[in-house]
Amino acid sequence: MNSGNVYEKLYKAWASISAMTIGDSEHRQRDPESVLFYIQRIINEKDFMSVFSVPDDSVSLVPVEGWATDYTRFYKEVFNLTVDFTNVKIPWDHPGFDWVVMIAQGLTMNQTWAKCTRYIHSYTPPSQNLDSTVTVNDRTSATAYAIRVRGREESDEENAGFSADVLANRKVCGLMNLKQNITLLEYLVLCLWYNWKTRGKLLDTGTVTLCAGSRHEDGTVPCVDNDKGSLGVWFCQPAASGSLVASRTVLARL
Repeated sequence: MNSGNVYEKLYKAWASISAMTIGDSEHRQRDPESVLFYIQRIINEKDFMSVFSVPDDSVSLVPVEGWATDYTRFYKEVFNLTVDFTNVKIPWDHPGFDWVVMIAQGLTMNQTWAKCTRYIHSYTPPSQNLDSTVTVNDRTSATAYAIRVRGREESDEENAGFSADVLANRKVCGLMNLKQNITLLEYLVLCLWYNWKTRGKLLDTGTVTLCAGSRHEDGTVPCVDNDKGSLGVWFCQPAASGSLVASRTVLARL
């Protein structure tokens, strides 16, 4: 194929994309922000073909360039935020806790949920305002911070069958009652990062993550799962438990 023909097809494709994104939400064929997200990936990634290829499950998700650099790119591409994690200390490396979640200063649950609904296929937003209803959290984004979690798609089998009440007083990794359960904000960021890193994969397609580090204002505990590709946030009693419901243990600096 000669270069002139390639450029002609590229021009026609670009014109088609532009036409599809014009108009109000009822009449346009493609969401302009979603289109921009993928175009920006092409601009930012020199090897952009690999960005859209089917992920290899055998490839480690631990970034060779370091976690701070990886999350700086993630926040810029997904949230359009410029962040600085230079001085954020990552918790000690413990066997099995291969993934890091980095929370940007000032990040909100509503802000993060909005990105989930935009970039992750078939997500259904909860009816309530998360920032105003999920009022108790073991850690907040008052300052930027990092946690470690187990590198798994599904929730921690070690915590299956344990309620949030039990987990609050359970020794994990030799430590006792040190707020070692994931919060709702941390989990939503983890969902987005995993989807971005793997180019489309989802967490918890067969289990439920109990976000035992957070509480609704009525005392119930957030639960998150992907039911047939549709993310749902719902709430359970702090004494409730189930074989497929488990918290994700986190390692955080005190």
